[in-house]
Amino acid sequence: MYLKAGYGGGLGEDADVKGFDFNDQSIRKLFVRKVLYYFRYILITNIQCFIYYTQNSVE
Repeated sequence: MYLKAGYGGGLGEDADVKGFDFNDQSIRKLFVRKVLYYFRYILITNIQCFIYYTQNSVE
């Protein structure tokens, strides 16, 4: 069964989400938290790659 856009039982924009306040400060905090999460992920991945390649490099 194919679903048309806007259908499918999702919450949508006007849904009431309990336990979360959609104001500017909470949205900014969530954005910063996500950016820091991805920054840490990229940093850790780069460190792991550096360690791997320095230990397995051919001299």
